[in-house]
Amino acid sequence: MAKLQKKYSFSKANIALENGRYIITEYDKDNTADYDLTEILGEFLDKDGVVLSIGIDSEPQGL
Repeated sequence: MAKLQKKYSFSKANIALENGRYIITEYDKDNTADYDLTEILGEFLDKDGVVLSIGIDSEPQGL
């Protein structure tokens, strides 16, 4: 049976709250791109089987 997969992935990004909406800005060496994270999350409302992962990479402090 066929399976539809919808997936978003962002790296080197910043999340901001603007006018009640979450905006994610992704950075690369030459450009930035803004995405409405509130809208993206809305696509998954009331769906079963959602997988969500969020994290941050940072340098250890005090070393």
